[in-house]
Amino acid sequence: MKCSETKDLLSDYYDNELSVERRASVDAHICQCSKCKAELDSFKSLSSLTAGLDPLETPASVWKAVEQSLAELNSDDSSLDKVSPIVCTSVEYSGKRFFQMAAVIAATLLIGFVGWTLWGGDHDHIEMAKAM
Repeated sequence: MKCSETKDLLSDYYDNELSVERRASVDAHICQCSKCKAELDSFKSLSSLTAGLDPLETPASVWKAVEQSLAELNSDDSSLDKVSPIVCTSVEYSGKRFFQMAAVIAATLLIGFVGWTLWGGDHDHIEMAKAM
């Protein structure tokens, strides 16, 4: 496993969210790579630092401002006009693409016809082998 793959999985590894196979791969890499082991150790340090913090309370004034903004958005019908609708357009093929596809179809039909004529006609196989 490469360091880039391991670093992408370290958070899930630390949170014990990996499958047994993935966890074993990360274990094997960490045992061999001091850089990835150090990064995993930083996860552990950060987790222990944040565990001791008190959760912050959101002030009531903030919640009141959010509620007021939502109420204004819901009461103002003109705000819906500001949102442009999604317009789906079909993909148009260029003339070049059309002729490429036509050439492929024509070549396939030609090869099929020639093959059918040579191998499916009334020819004797010995004559065909001599001709080849």
